[in-house]
Amino acid sequence: MIGNRYQIEKLIGTGGMSVIYKALDQDLHRTVALKLLRQKYSRSPEIREQFSREAQASARLSHPNIVTIYDINTDQDRIYLALEYIAGSDLKHYIQTRKIINIKDALDLMIQACNGIQHAHDNGIIHCDIKPSNFLLSQANQLKITDFGLARILQQINQDENSSVIWGSPFYLSPEQITGASPTIESDIYSLGVVLYELLTGRPPFIANDVNQLLAMHRDINPNDPMNLNPEIPEELSQITLRALSKDPRRRFRSATQFRSAIFSIRQSLTLRTISQSMAVTNPKASTVSQPMEQSEKPLIYRDALNAEQSLKTQKPMVFDWVTILIAFLATLAVAGLVPFWIYIYFNIPGK
Repeated sequence: MIGNRYQIEKLIGTGGMSVIYKALDQDLHRTVALKLLRQKYSRSPEIREQFSREAQASARLSHPNIVTIYDINTDQDRIYLALEYIAGSDLKHYIQTRKIINIKDALDLMIQACNGIQHAHDNGIIHCDIKPSNFLLSQANQLKITDFGLARILQQINQDENSSVIWGSPFYLSPEQITGASPTIESDIYSLGVVLYELLTGRPPFIANDVNQLLAMHRDINPNDPMNLNPEIPEELSQITLRALSKDPRRRFRSATQFRSAIFSIRQSLTLRTISQSMAVTNPKASTVSQPMEQSEKPLIYRDALNAEQSLKTQKPMVFDWVTILIAFLATLAVAGLVPFWIYIYFNIPGK
């Protein structure tokens, strides 16, 4: 029992500084995720402050794509958080257990991630530690952002700060974070770009065994075009991924909403393409892909000319009925022969 309230049921995760359990909140009769700071870190004022910052940041947020925080407290000098419990796994596990991820599924997940991060930004919070393991997935593939332990409050950030300590995950850090500069909204955009790259290719853009080498790659080397790793990626999707990974923050998307809009546009085009291909299979004549131009697609004047030509081609040859013609000719002669008779009658009528 933790805090005389939470009955631990099982271990669900471990981290460098904390342990996470599935627990039952006996006061409210609901399942929660209980995040306990490890004993040795609970004595550190700096780490306790970081842990409290996560609670304070999360408490300001209420969004379907962000894990809800319920409680922060201590138990025998151990600080803990009670969080919304997500029955599922995280995005890192999702990527690692699939050889190929459907592009449309990847975009759906990124749209959710952008929605959650934009909500945080709207509330003045920069996450600063965006990575797949901090994106939880429910069994229905609803994405939930968690771990705001490194989050920064925009209003409290000194834009001229230059820290000698680098906080975050080396595979997902932005170039400016690596140099110790203050984090910005664009820093989160870069990390979202790394996550998208990994979803599309199965690996982060930079991989190295040495941390310093990895950080230098983020700072100095342009990533390989994701299309080279996955030819199924549309060119426009590759372009927006690389834009999010620009070394210069000013060349990235200006907001998570802008990034989301670009992703959503591609998602729609893929849906329309799928519908078009489906129609082509069920009705080959309706397909215009790699097919000669159908008559219905030609300009109106040209189409009318084709119709006239087709009408002439399909018209039956004329057949002459000679018997009918002969009878008509004789009838004409008979009528013509009566003309003098009627003239004679007309002029010999009494009184004329």
